[in-house]
Amino acid sequence: MDAPAITRRHRPFLAPIWLMALLLMSVLAVALTFYNSANTTTVVLVRPALAAASSIADSPLVPEDEAGARELARLFGDAAGQNGRIEAIYVMPGRRTEQTAAPLAGRLGLAPRLITETDVGDAAANVLSEHRGQVVLVVTTAQSIERWIEVLSGSHIASAGNGANVYVISIPTLGSPGLLLLNY
Repeated sequence: MDAPAITRRHRPFLAPIWLMALLLMSVLAVALTFYNSANTTTVVLVRPALAAASSIADSPLVPEDEAGARELARLFGDAAGQNGRIEAIYVMPGRRTEQTAAPLAGRLGLAPRLITETDVGDAAANVLSEHRGQVVLVVTTAQSIERWIEVLSGSHIASAGNGANVYVISIPTLGSPGLLLLNY
């Protein structure tokens, strides 16, 4: 009589399936984290109207420009709404930029922050790093608005210093920035 054969049950080798599931879960976790961190920062650039001929070096706004500053406050000053609300106001040094921002700052209850960097690139990087995913207003001078637009959007706008314009620059985490021009 023959001795009974030792039989083993063969289990399937499941390591490839477990490794594939682990890899898929890792990819999904990274994608979800990246999706949640993707946002758009919006920078609204304005400048005061051109200074009237004056013997004062840092001349104040003329009455027409004050009306423009009030109109700016009306356009962007919805303190009740949370979507698209301006969350910070930055101003370049100068009486005219501060007076342009004052009505909106008062309406929103925000204190304008003075831009201390002398280089527009450094100032823009500071604004973007401090306010990722938010809406920020920057009141700049006629001499530097073209540089702000170039740094933030990569676009070159000829004669950006003429007229009373508002430049809205959307800077997404993914993709390229968008530029929108509004007249007020």
